[in-house]
Amino acid sequence: MSARAEPATRWQSDRVFNIGMALAIFATAFVAVATAFVKADLGIRVLSPRVQTHAVAFVGWLLLFFTQTVLVASHRLDVHRRLGIAGAVLVSVMMSLTVLAAVESFRTSGASFGLISFVVFAVPHVDMIIFAPLVVAGLIFRRRPETHKRLMLLATISLLGETTSRLPMLWRLGPQAHFLVQDLFVLAAVAYDLASRGRVHPVYVWGGLAILILPPLAGPTWSFLRALQEVQ
Repeated sequence: MSARAEPATRWQSDRVFNIGMALAIFATAFVAVATAFVKADLGIRVLSPRVQTHAVAFVGWLLLFFTQTVLVASHRLDVHRRLGIAGAVLVSVMMSLTVLAAVESFRTSGASFGLISFVVFAVPHVDMIIFAPLVVAGLIFRRRPETHKRLMLLATISLLGETTSRLPMLWRLGPQAHFLVQDLFVLAAVAYDLASRGRVHPVYVWGGLAILILPPLAGPTWSFLRALQEVQ
């Protein structure tokens, strides 16, 4: 598409792209979770109230993101704004669940309190560490649609790290191959910006880089800090 496309044409293509991305994200998560139920232990783990709560919050966010995308595409901005309140509440719940999970993990580990211990128990939640600033920034910039929608898209993509690890066949490519799925979503957004605007929005630069770099580093960082913790 030409970067000089007429506003009406661009709006139509934006609508197709945004809804397509929301559908692709939801489909990816669905396939990953279904595979985990069939071939892994998720069916047993989901009996845990803690896992159930996390699962409900995650699915709730995906459904809300898709609904909000469709509402914007349908020009129902009034409903979109009202649902934004529910989104803010859901974000608070998700962040609280993450903090509680990290605190509980620390409490039951018997580890001594300190900076290294803090980082050790924070690193496994790198998805929420990326998600939280993106979605909070999205709420702050809600009156700037071009910035807001990109922040919310990246925030949703950032949640896919652990989920995509359950996709079938990817393990054959290596233990970190699932991060390629996240990367492809980011790269698709960047490519669409280039094709439709002739430039990449700054949000995709710093937010996209965080998604591309931080999740793959989390595993090695955690292993190194755990080894350092044991030595101490």
